[in-house]
Amino acid sequence: MIGLAAALPADLKQADNFDHVVLALGHADGGPAFTTLIGLAAEIHGLETTHYYPGALAHIGSLEASNHLVSLSFDLQRTNISGHRWFSLANALSAMLRKHPLAKKEFLVRVTEDRDSLAPIHARVLTEIIEQKDLLSLLQHCDPEGSDPLSEVLEHGVKELTMIRRPIDGTDANELEPSDLSWLRTELFRIYLKQEPLSSFAAKLLSIIDRQRDVHGPSLSERRHPDVTSGAPWPAAAAEIVLERIAPPIVNGVCARTPRPAKVGRPPAKAINGKMLRKLRGELKQKDFANRCGISVDVLQTAEIKGRATDVSIQKICRGAKAIGLQIKAEALKKIVPPKPPK
Repeated sequence: MIGLAAALPADLKQADNFDHVVLALGHADGGPAFTTLIGLAAEIHGLETTHYYPGALAHIGSLEASNHLVSLSFDLQRTNISGHRWFSLANALSAMLRKHPLAKKEFLVRVTEDRDSLAPIHARVLTEIIEQKDLLSLLQHCDPEGSDPLSEVLEHGVKELTMIRRPIDGTDANELEPSDLSWLRTELFRIYLKQEPLSSFAAKLLSIIDRQRDVHGPSLSERRHPDVTSGAPWPAAAAEIVLERIAPPIVNGVCARTPRPAKVGRPPAKAINGKMLRKLRGELKQKDFANRCGISVDVLQTAEIKGRATDVSIQKICRGAKAIGLQIKAEALKKIVPPKPPK
């Protein structure tokens, strides 16, 4: 097949003419099919950039095919892969690296070596294949300020790690399920407590996990605190509050604990003469009298039956009574007549 392709006229040696051939080779015997694909790519210019080429290598599934995909991803200028073909290569590479740990290890090494000029395809693949131990290993190569491309990849990667996508039978949809990141959170929290250059970025990754938990819920097997045995508070904003409550600062020999804000609520009700208020209302309905006074019916009923009302309500009742021609002062309503003792 390679010899026949090499003998074709130049106008027929177009990569798109071999789409079905490449697709068929992906479902053929792995060893000869891989050799044939490599040979055809050497004879047909641009064959590696077609949509079906990465998919055929993924179907072959061998370690050699995986290493070849890795090489293609690091040589995009030569292959000139773009558009939907770029996504095809990224998806195929992610699947192959999950299948072959050795190829994944080599890929991660090459990524850390070129971390300052990380290609978009590698950023996408990393977020798909990264695991908890991988993230902690790559963290050592990040910029402490979190401003390099690798740091951005780890932020997206830890967000993907918080959820497991489980396919729903009979559909193309996935169900999101929180994953247990107890080990990763504990290790990140230890880095955070060491006050090293990477401490702030470790805290940022922990905060991303917390925000994901707020949206999708936590894993049932995961604690809310990253490492309870450390005795240190989390989140970081809680540290100042806890320290102030446990050991408030001493200024000039006086405890300088920040005073708690005074509670603001409804003003206290006072005792009034409910019977006088009922007699004052006369034949007027409770609803009509309450509307004239600018109070609710519940407030009026509480004042008449229980003999309780706030100063504001008492003033409104007096103004409402004056509006209908009744003269009564607040002091008179507050004057309680003690009940007569029983005989």
